[in-house]
Amino acid sequence: VLGDKGYQDVRELVGLYFGGLPTRKSIQPRKLRDFGITQNFNVVEKIPSKLDKSLVTWIFPTVDYRQIYEVHKLDLLQVILQEKINKLVREKLSLSYNPEATHIVKDNYKNSCYLKFFADTNAEGVEAVQKAFESTIKELLDTGITYEELVMAKKVAVNHTASFVNSKQFLFDFVFSFSSAEPENIVMLKSYLNCYENITQTQIQESIKTYLKLEKKSVYILQGVVE
Repeated sequence: VLGDKGYQDVRELVGLYFGGLPTRKSIQPRKLRDFGITQNFNVVEKIPSKLDKSLVTWIFPTVDYRQIYEVHKLDLLQVILQEKINKLVREKLSLSYNPEATHIVKDNYKNSCYLKFFADTNAEGVEAVQKAFESTIKELLDTGITYEELVMAKKVAVNHTASFVNSKQFLFDFVFSFSSAEPENIVMLKSYLNCYENITQTQIQESIKTYLKLEKKSVYILQGVVE
């Protein structure tokens, strides 16, 4: 029981309203559908708008969320990517106020996690944003990351992970909800403790080469056409 209410009070209320219910069958494991992105896509949609605003999204498929050690490496990579995208797209080129580079962890389907690059810009900035994304990725493929960047990424990831693991959302969504059907969720919880300290520069570079393949990217652009 989480929150400010007294444990005994809550226990008595639960017993009063739920104690007489028949025993239910145990929750069965969720079956992940055998679905994944089998081919990349390139979609441009244009919509009438009173604002000169466009959205640019690049997507790179990564791993299944149960490949937890790979997810931890991608946690660090997303911090490094976010820093580089901020410096290039927002600070140097002024193409977007709030660009993003993040690793989205999903358990809806098999292998449904992905790296996402995103920026909102004007119509003239769409091509420039895409070139900036490409430039950032090519630089990482060519030169890798520095030790200082890795240390910085670990500090950011540790702070973020500590906050998330201690949240009610994590406990309910990842641990309590399906822990009887998916006991590996408890193992995942334990893996978040000191999960980043042994990850090396070489391993991050391997992740860059594995997942940031430009030929495997999918592109979605929503372009506002000013009336």
